[in-house]
Amino acid sequence: MKITTLGPTQNFAALNPPDWLADDLAHLASAHPTFRLLTLFADDLPDLHKLADSETYDDACRARLTALHELQEQHFAPEDRFCPAIAANILGMMCQNSPITSGLSFNPVTQRNELAPRPAEAPLTTAAIIMLPRRSMTADELNACSFDLPNLMLARFDDVNIHRATLGHEWGHIDTDLKQPQILTLRESEKLADAYSNRFCRERGDEASAEHDRMHRCVHNFLGRINGIRPAGLSDASDYWNDLTAAGIPAAPLDEYAAQIEIKLRSLGQRITLPDNPQELVKLAFNEAAYPHVHNRLRDSSLRLARLRTLLEEHDKPYKYQYSEQLASMVISATHKLAPGAF
Repeated sequence: MKITTLGPTQNFAALNPPDWLADDLAHLASAHPTFRLLTLFADDLPDLHKLADSETYDDACRARLTALHELQEQHFAPEDRFCPAIAANILGMMCQNSPITSGLSFNPVTQRNELAPRPAEAPLTTAAIIMLPRRSMTADELNACSFDLPNLMLARFDDVNIHRATLGHEWGHIDTDLKQPQILTLRESEKLADAYSNRFCRERGDEASAEHDRMHRCVHNFLGRINGIRPAGLSDASDYWNDLTAAGIPAAPLDEYAAQIEIKLRSLGQRITLPDNPQELVKLAFNEAAYPHVHNRLRDSSLRLARLRTLLEEHDKPYKYQYSEQLASMVISATHKLAPGAF
């Protein structure tokens, strides 16, 4: 496998890039002449289909990692090291040669240990790998995979480039790391990466992909679970809950959490008395012992269609928290467009 180098200093590379990707990478490379980037599609590495089978998963990972190392040797310095997990990724991931090293801080809202602002002396990244979904994946296939809904319920989006949106999001992480390294907590990083992806698609003249990405994330966040307390430094589903701010609504993180949790509870048909203080709700929701039946049902993907329909049916009833009604309306509107058959 031989890579194609791009940019004024040939510092960006891809394997057989389609024209749009070559143009996008050249555009990014021109502003970062010393940064080195390798961009791949998931099916550029061998045995992609074998990752879905537990019996062949380990062998497939080894084969893909060997192929990835061969590509790395063509483009990166010998001392560059990358997280091997990217070889097994199928829907989009970025890894850097300079992992974030940071202390931890306790977030009293989510009851989680999270990455604190990175020390000023920590080295900046100089190289990265971005993995995109397989070349043939379409927007409706991504939605089917993310939402666990039948294909017949989903709309087709022939003008949407999910790979460009993914590229924008993953490069957004790098852009933040290079420009604003001191604010890189997990949640802030995801919020800025989402915003960067939206701007990037629009700057490239791709309004359809920008809007689809925003709607996709909105529905996906709603259908996802509340993971509760996670090991320190690991990303959590709640790190992506920024749909209100992404829509230009001036909601604080606590507002985002409270609204998301309230509409999740409503979609389950749970008759739970919500506390007046939204921070108390978030604290309870992130503690699996407080709402064990809620966590179990949110993990059950077979309930996702019923949850969407319940949210619509219950939408005319008053909500408790300031932004819950707006967020529920956004989820319902996005579902009408992405999965009209659900309603």
